This record gives sequence, structure tokens and C-alpha cells, in this order.
Amino acid sequence: MVTLMALGGGVLTAMLVMFVLGMVLFVVKAVLMLVLLPFKLVGFALRLVLLPIKLLLGLLFVPVLLIGGVVGLGALILAGIAAIVAPLAPLVLLGVVIWAVAKAFARPRTALVR
Repeated sequence: MVTLMALGGGVLTAMLVMFVLGMVLFVVKAVLMLVLLPFKLVGFALRLVLLPIKLLLGLLFVPVLLIGGVVGLGALILAGIAAIVAPLAPLVLLGVVIWAVAKAFARPRTALVR
């Protein structure tokens, strides 16, 4: 029974310490928010004033970004094709050499005369 009462006392003490610590942190947060409130209000006012300028700049740069995106997509596709074709270049070169050798040693064609 004494053990249970000691355990309960320990739990009650821990709860009291957490309550005091919570209240201290609440007061610190409230003071900090009150100190920073003027800066938040100024920032909100500036955001409201600068919002139309931000929207106009957004409308100005959207076409530039779209053109850049299309050019970038084209470059990406071209790079992908080059990545696929580049390893095949030696085989194509070998085929051209074989074709040139075969053409060089072939008999000339004669024209069919009727």
C-alpha cells in the first residue's frame, strides 16, 4: 500500500512539474508572439500592397517559362534520341565500310539495251 501511495505521489509530482513547465512555456510563447506581432502586421500589409505587382510579374514571366519549358522538353527528347543512337554509331560505320568495299569490288552494271 505504501508503495502504491509513493508511486501515486511520484506521478502527481511529475504532473505538477509538467503543468508548471507548460505554463512557463505558454507565457514565454505569449510574450514572444506579442513582441513579434508588429512585424507580422507590417509583413501582412506589405504582402497586400505587393500582391498586384507579384501577379503582374507572374503574368509577364509565364510565356517566358512556357517557351523555356518547350525548348527544354525538345532538348530532352533530342538528348534521349542521341543516347539511343550513339551506341549504334560503330555498327552503322561498319555497315558503311562493308557496303563501300562490296561496291568497290562489284562488277559494273551493264545497261540493258532493247
